Amino acid sequence: MSISGDEIFSFWPAAKLAGYDWSGVMEGYRYYGFGYTALLTPFFLLIRDPAVLYKTLVVLMALFQSLTAPLVCYLMKRFFHVTNPLRRIISGIVCSFCVALRAVYTYPEFLYDFLIWSIVWILLILTEKASLKWTIFLWVVTGYAITVHSRGITLVFAILAAAVLYQIWFKKPLLDWRVTIVLAVAALLFYKFGIQFVLNYLGMNRPVGNTSVTVKSGTLSLFLGEPKSWISWFYIILGQLNEGIMMSAGLAVPAVWILMKMIFSKAERINENRQILCVAVFSFAAIIITIGGQSITELSAVYEAMFTNGNRDAFRMVTYLRYYGAYASPLLMAAICAFQNKERLQSILVPSIVTSLLLQGLFVILVVPYINHFNGSVWSYAPFFGTRGFVDNISTAAYLAGVFAMLLLQGVYLLLLKKNFKKWILPLAALVMIYVYGFNCIHHEGYRSRQNAQAVEEGIAYIKKNAADRTIYVANVPAGSAGQGVAWLYQFALPDIPVQEYTSVPEEDNAVVITNTDTDQNLLDQGFQPTALNDGWFIYERN
Repeated sequence: MSISGDEIFSFWPAAKLAGYDWSGVMEGYRYYGFGYTALLTPFFLLIRDPAVLYKTLVVLMALFQSLTAPLVCYLMKRFFHVTNPLRRIISGIVCSFCVALRAVYTYPEFLYDFLIWSIVWILLILTEKASLKWTIFLWVVTGYAITVHSRGITLVFAILAAAVLYQIWFKKPLLDWRVTIVLAVAALLFYKFGIQFVLNYLGMNRPVGNTSVTVKSGTLSLFLGEPKSWISWFYIILGQLNEGIMMSAGLAVPAVWILMKMIFSKAERINENRQILCVAVFSFAAIIITIGGQSITELSAVYEAMFTNGNRDAFRMVTYLRYYGAYASPLLMAAICAFQNKERLQSILVPSIVTSLLLQGLFVILVVPYINHFNGSVWSYAPFFGTRGFVDNISTAAYLAGVFAMLLLQGVYLLLLKKNFKKWILPLAALVMIYVYGFNCIHHEGYRSRQNAQAVEEGIAYIKKNAADRTIYVANVPAGSAGQGVAWLYQFALPDIPVQEYTSVPEEDNAVVITNTDTDQNLLDQGFQPTALNDGWFIYERN
């Protein structure tokens, strides 16, 4: 696994249904979508080899992500009347790689992103004619999406925003409103009671993280009473907007400008543009809600990291694209379709250039000085300086290289447009996105997986050969600089053996303890002796 805690937490209900007892390593359990776990359950029931199971699940994640490309091709042909097949194919590739996550590990977002595209598809069908059947189908898919990711509640409000504005602009309903009210409420209730059902099934009788979006106590008073917190709030938003530029290979700013022009121009709000406007409003609403919410929920942590020597890990939230990235790809598809109008495209070039210079200039001047030595914020910028974030020292140069690359790329786009080579813009963006995706596959998620494997593979082999019938305790310490706890890695790799998290000396005579030190005096005093495994890891056994 790459992110051992997050991944195994999402697996736990499925593992329990498959008959495994993983409760010994679930002291720090955080909730992940039960709709996602439900999808994984058949795989846990059918595949008992953990290596085969994990690889199968990763392939499933890649499938969800890759389906974007053919779906975009289909949507552009049917609803946006893009007749050039090569343009549709390139657009599909661009949208499928305009993502915040790489499908080399398992996460609910891969399924969630696919469900968002499914919702966009249904909304486009509804723009042809409001339908009871498709309204029901829309809310069934949305209800399921909410169970896949806690932040899926955003979808309810984004759909309602799109439906209300659609009815105001085009004087006809997008949805069946009676069914919408009933099913939207039902979806929210199902989400709420479904979480409680899962927690009861797992025996969780304590507060569990990720069950809701929470605001830290005192955030409002901080924001109202401490002007410096306004700086933190602004930096979170500024960082998020710049992440959009990086993820889209520089296409985000013209995409936003052209769609906002259509939304706020009465002349553009015509029947022929209703599909573009529907997708644009849905995506914008979801992005605004998500970034706005994140700027509040993470405000206290970022403020403390900036001004009171708080945990620097909070700086991840300044460039944390994962939550809103799912809505950016449909927005980009709508913008690509809007770009086909030459006059409309020409009208947004100057404001797009000015906005890009302003956003990226402010990011370098204001935000980078705080995050320039922190690896958790660098991933979108690292590929342009060759920075391996878990290995190399992070410097201002990595961020500058990324910003310079995006400004240069946007300059090249402008040149191609002026020289009447517009058809090369999307292929160039696709190549950049594929490079960034591949670089981070290897040096981000891939590096974590390799480091995790190096930390535990020898210990797993030892247990299978010599201690499969004994009580296993594992110190839940990270695998090097990049990983989460190794106890979760051991538990997934040894699914039939209930691994225990090592916190105190075991009482069982047949216990074995795995940890990253050979000088654990508590164990030595109780007759345990260490044997070296590899890479600084040791297994303790009683003589």
